Amino acid sequence: MAEEELVSGDGWISDDSSFYGGEDEQERMLALCEDYDPADLWSFHHRSLNALLKDLWSPSAGSIKTTPTALPSSSPGLDRAVMQARPFTASNATSGILGQDRKAMEEERLERLGKKKPTQNPALGLHNIHEGEPNAWQLGESVEDFVRRIPPVSTPGWDYAWIWCANPHPDGQVTSGPSRHDILQTRGLGLLQQSVKERQNIQSQNSQKAKGYVSKLLNQEAESLKQRLGQLAVETNVLTGKWMLFPKLEDLTRTWRAVVDGTSSGRLGCDSKVATDDGKPVDRLICVYTKDFRDADDVLRVLQELVSMGLVGDGKGIYYKSDVYTLLDIYGANAADYGLQASIYSSQKVLASSSLTKANATPQRKQSTLDGFGKSKD
Repeated sequence: MAEEELVSGDGWISDDSSFYGGEDEQERMLALCEDYDPADLWSFHHRSLNALLKDLWSPSAGSIKTTPTALPSSSPGLDRAVMQARPFTASNATSGILGQDRKAMEEERLERLGKKKPTQNPALGLHNIHEGEPNAWQLGESVEDFVRRIPPVSTPGWDYAWIWCANPHPDGQVTSGPSRHDILQTRGLGLLQQSVKERQNIQSQNSQKAKGYVSKLLNQEAESLKQRLGQLAVETNVLTGKWMLFPKLEDLTRTWRAVVDGTSSGRLGCDSKVATDDGKPVDRLICVYTKDFRDADDVLRVLQELVSMGLVGDGKGIYYKSDVYTLLDIYGANAADYGLQASIYSSQKVLASSSLTKANATPQRKQSTLDGFGKSKD
């Protein structure tokens, strides 16, 4: 059969043809293209995506087919959009893109290997606040197995922003009740805005006064703000804080493995986490938490453990930051706007103070108030 000859459109159709609509329609469509956000689309249609990909699962025992339906070549970006758009709820906290129960999958895997994972053990007082979360260490899981299962160097940030390890021992757990982050953020932002206005008033009303006098008034306002934020932290029960480590990528796995071992064994604080791969070749953040930023003795104890583990030293200090400042987005770049410093403690100052205290054989008063709140550099 002879191949049908195609008719050329030259001369009777062009880019200026009304085939693309009039000028107004073209401008409207271009504007829609510019405003298009795929995350919004998938926030409405991700459930349909689950239905389309349901054939990835075989009918028996929820096992995955070895030859799943092929996704488009852009599927990594698609997965990222879906994960970002998908609302977080308790029911999907341990589920993947298809809604599978990752906790059940892990239990099935361990049962096949003859390694039945222990449940929480009230008799021993062990309780893991992250039990059942796929991006966290689990009771009965060895440190090596955990770091191998979800390696911090290569785990993509669109899967999990953080990898966690909690202290399961009774004396390492937070027992002060639930924290009210929403109230702290609402009231805290109000306090910051009020303080900025007060600082502006001080400067405008005393523009003709000596700089030393103006600086004194600004420092007094900053100290007052620290006290108000500290009181708000108590009222909302947001008392946790963390020592922050920034190991280089080549040291990340070793450092995180040591932190997991120290946290899970009860040597360190109440919790710890490490940032996953966000695609930037920069030093990765590890946070080692303590229960109460006001408890200087416990803050020092955890720091000394980090020193003994070889994670702090060599003349380079680390810093301790309260969750209050983190939740209120107070960082090194903007802390000076409020007359604050973004961290509460410096490891070098804390260790020097501790050494001086021992040398003088003078008991150090436990810092149970906000005396040092915001006294160190970020």
